[in-house]
Amino acid sequence: MTRLLNSLSRIQLGKTFRMFNRTGSVYGLTDPRYGHVIRYVGKTVQSPNKRYSNHIAQSKVRDAAVNRWIRKLQDMGLLPGMQILHEDISEPKLTILEIMEISKHREQPEYELLNLTAGGEGTVGYQHTEATKTKLSEINMGKVLAEETKHKISEALSGSKHYGYGKPLTPEHKAKISKAKYGTNNPMWGKHHSEYTLSKMRGQKRSETTRTRIAAARTGTKHSAETRKKMSDAHKRRHSERNNF
Repeated sequence: MTRLLNSLSRIQLGKTFRMFNRTGSVYGLTDPRYGHVIRYVGKTVQSPNKRYSNHIAQSKVRDAAVNRWIRKLQDMGLLPGMQILHEDISEPKLTILEIMEISKHREQPEYELLNLTAGGEGTVGYQHTEATKTKLSEINMGKVLAEETKHKISEALSGSKHYGYGKPLTPEHKAKISKAKYGTNNPMWGKHHSEYTLSKMRGQKRSETTRTRIAAARTGTKHSAETRKKMSDAHKRRHSERNNF
């Protein structure tokens, strides 16, 4: 145990050492239409050229405000410029400087900064406005994924690709999930399915392909004695409750 802890400590120290010894830059993407005013502030430990190339590539597949802005420039035959605001900065200081630069450039009155957050790691500090939430709800209402898209998502999360593959839940984790969904915490607490929903559920049938896949996955599997006892006890409990109702 002591040896394992020592190994983990060395790994963590190694990560910390690399973080403090790695340097990077804080940069701004500028708009060529308006005297190269800064519209986006970012930080990177990559070379500025590589980070710039990533921005251009990501604009084709992502839909954040900065991506839409880059696409709009490209439609006009233009590209954003890049201005290095701080360079050769240790990684822990990059986050602080990025936050400072975002705060500074948010004060420019003419052109809105495209950063969605205050800076730093992830999307900490960002919250959709009620108006944005309503718009997103209206945009996505009634949308149905194409079968091809569903298949791609399924393939990307199947088997060993799934984040939970080979990681069984601990009894403590199971207990927490159960507690979080029990009684009044259950999203269906005090609610009842409408007749329309019930009719859909009754009439729902699995496709032949789905039934074949389920059958193939279950072929040769056997419940353990413990599982069989749990199923039996649950069945007896339901039967008893039904008779006492």
